[in-house]
Amino acid sequence: MSKRILITPRSLTQGRSPELQPLESAGYELIFARPGQTPTEDELLELMPGCRGWLAGVEPISERVLQAATGLQAVSRNGTGVDNILLEAAQRLGIKVLRAEAANARGVAELAICLALASLRHLPALHLGLKRGQGKLIRGREIRDRLFGLIGCGAIGRIVAQLAIGRALGSRPLTLTRTTRSG
Repeated sequence: MSKRILITPRSLTQGRSPELQPLESAGYELIFARPGQTPTEDELLELMPGCRGWLAGVEPISERVLQAATGLQAVSRNGTGVDNILLEAAQRLGIKVLRAEAANARGVAELAICLALASLRHLPALHLGLKRGQGKLIRGREIRDRLFGLIGCGAIGRIVAQLAIGRALGSRPLTLTRTTRSG
C-alpha cells in the first residue's frame, strides 16, 4: 500500500514545516503542491495518483478529483471548514473526511484581537491616509474598560474572550442574559 501523502495548504507548501516531520519519520513520502499556490483541478489530478492521504487546504475538491484518487483513504482539512469538499462523493467513494478542529484557534483568536485593536486605533484609515500622502491624525481609543462583545464561544471565541478580558487588555465583557416575556 502506498505511503504517499499529498500536502496542498499554501502555508505548508512554502517550505519544510516541522509539523510534518512526524509523517516523514513514520516513513510517509510527502507530495507537495506548488509552493504558496492553491492547486488547480488539473494539478490535483496530476499529483493525486498513488496518494493514500491528503492534507488539504482551501482548494475546491471536485468529484472528478475524488474519483481519480484511487487508493485515497482520507482527506484531512487544515482547519475546520469542509465546504470545499464534496462530502457525499467522498462518502460514496469510501474516503474519510477529517477536520483539524481548533488546530489554529489561537492564531485566529490573535488575529481577531489584532483587528479589534486596529479598529480602536483607526489603523486602516490611517494607513490609507499615509498611502495617499496625508498625515491626518485620528485619535484612537484604548481597549481597557471598554465593553467587548463576542458572539459565539467555540474554541476561537473562548480564547478571544480570555485575551480581551484578561489582565493584559482589561476590557469588560458584554454580558447578555436571556429573558422571557410572560403574558
